[in-house]
Amino acid sequence: MTPGVQLSKGGDALGQQYNTPASVIGERGSDVIIVGRGIIKADNPAAAAQTYREEGWKAYQAALKA
Repeated sequence: MTPGVQLSKGGDALGQQYNTPASVIGERGSDVIIVGRGIIKADNPAAAAQTYREEGWKAYQAALKA
């Protein structure tokens, strides 16, 4: 499991570092991504959750092919 997943790499003023689904699944070998603020602070949390699910699935499928 990897927390701190966003759709783009970066960080915030509190020192939190964010990685993409492709990074944590493909490069770090995680099977589960944990998304917090990217969903709960989105204008449309349901749509954001769907986007993260799709990006996570694409990253997982790519990792299986590698």
